[in-house]
Amino acid sequence: MAVVEPLIVSGHADRAGLLTIDPGGVLNAIDGLGYTFLGVALLSAAPLFHGSRLNRWIRWMLLANGAAIVPIMLTYFIDRAFLVITAPLWAIAIPAVSLLLAMAFRHSNGAVELPPNLYL
Repeated sequence: MAVVEPLIVSGHADRAGLLTIDPGGVLNAIDGLGYTFLGVALLSAAPLFHGSRLNRWIRWMLLANGAAIVPIMLTYFIDRAFLVITAPLWAIAIPAVSLLLAMAFRHSNGAVELPPNLYL
């Protein structure tokens, strides 16, 4: 914001080329990779939640968020039309998993019990 916007306002938008998130640009690809790694992290965290009904809901919401990675990658690297598929899923799943995680951590005083068959 401190670099790109002043360049655009002053009429030098061509000098901000690599700093803008345009489709097909470098920063757009980095942004897409960031969301991809977020989805992989959410999928990786899902097996940690087992047992109680709350933990099962958390696991399913983490899996739903992780499954959204496929249309997100398609949005960044193929066509932005895939955002129509991803936006409703994430509009529900991200707030839901955030609230469920807050409830689980409050209930357990911040401790997560690992499944007995999970080897780290």
